[in-house]
Amino acid sequence: MIGRESNPTQDILAVLLASGRTSALIIAGKGIKPGRYDAISATDIAPTLAALMGIPIPTKAQGHILFPILRLPEDRKAEKAIALARQRVNLADFYLVNLRGKGLKEGVKGDAIIAQSSFETGNYKEAFELAHLAIKEADQAMAKARERAIEAGQWHRLPLVLIIALLPLIIALIQRRPLTAILFLGGILSVTLNAYLFRQECSAPSYNTLYQVLSTWGTIRRTLIALFVPALLPFLWLLVEGERDLVEVAEALAGYALFVVYLTALPALFCLWRIGFTVTWPLPPLSLYSVQFLSLWQVILTGLAALPLPFLGMLLFGILKVSARLGVSILIL
Repeated sequence: MIGRESNPTQDILAVLLASGRTSALIIAGKGIKPGRYDAISATDIAPTLAALMGIPIPTKAQGHILFPILRLPEDRKAEKAIALARQRVNLADFYLVNLRGKGLKEGVKGDAIIAQSSFETGNYKEAFELAHLAIKEADQAMAKARERAIEAGQWHRLPLVLIIALLPLIIALIQRRPLTAILFLGGILSVTLNAYLFRQECSAPSYNTLYQVLSTWGTIRRTLIALFVPALLPFLWLLVEGERDLVEVAEALAGYALFVVYLTALPALFCLWRIGFTVTWPLPPLSLYSVQFLSLWQVILTGLAALPLPFLGMLLFGILKVSARLGVSILIL
């Protein structure tokens, strides 16, 4: 983030530049300190702009005012901090009442009240520190209650997730066939290759990468490469064995595709266990929803891409078999 000194009469300018893996926030205008600053959260933008423009902080804002970039006198700095403390205390109280039926502790509310009293007596430094403490305590209370609510729901979802996750493995272990192990190994290679290619394109799953994943052909290309290249492993295994008909080849490649879909869905199952089926009031981190959505989207793409795989395998296997027989016949002649 870069701040730049500008004409005092110039309006506040905020430009969010998205550039693939990173985003740069450039703010210029009256009251901005020039310099480079550490990474911030997107939730900090609304409270900061509200403080700059002198308007009330949004009631549902969860970010913080970026005081290091603001050129404010002590009294205005304390005033903005107290305004944010009141907003955060009210938000936390409402949040906790709806989440657990019990509001915010009176001690946290008291810090915000004492901060206001210190401000009125001209002790701006103490007012700022108390307001900052109230904000911190309110955020911690919401985070703690949110984590407890999420953990409480995890135990109810655990049996279903375990059944879905372990059933394919149990079936594979019961069969105890070398081909099953080859198919499973191919599935692991496919998912690993997909993850590697994803990291090359998008760095890591996040809310910011959703648009990039959904709007480019790179995802389709990555899915096809990750699906078809490791499919050579079970295909070559069947080819080397020799005594296989086309139906067995189709069944094997279909089994490989199912293993790939199953392994691709495991991150979504993990997120299902962590946060449930839908966006809920506890509001877990967006990163989990991003992983869940990206995993489900990848499952859909992989399933669609895998539909022609058995037929293509049968066709290629048949061509190679016929070519091999013709070659043997020519040598005999």
